[in-house]
Amino acid sequence: MLKRFSEIGIDGSKLSIGQLISLKDFKPDELKSLTEEIQSISNADYGAFDALKIQEYANALSELEPKQAALLLSTQGLSNAQIEQVLFAQKLTPELQYQAMLEAGLLSSKQKLTTAQILII
Repeated sequence: MLKRFSEIGIDGSKLSIGQLISLKDFKPDELKSLTEEIQSISNADYGAFDALKIQEYANALSELEPKQAALLLSTQGLSNAQIEQVLFAQKLTPELQYQAMLEAGLLSSKQKLTTAQILII
């Protein structure tokens, strides 16, 4: 499975078992196509308009579950802040953004506690 990921530009050795399971249902061609599209968007010159790039990511991954989109974006080097922006562009509430990132395994326990405390307040 790790070899399959490395062939399409994903370093599977950095993923947890849960993250690998989230991506296992993808066909190799579909996963390769998505990663290539993300890389193409990342390399495109949008000038000072990062909002356009964020919207392009959101559009490209609109058919995925939010946790799959978040995980796939993280494998391509996007920061958690950028991933949150993409999820926001997909019209997810802050609670659903948090849930997607949590399920994708992108939040540390300190971040989980901090975010959980914020949601309660």
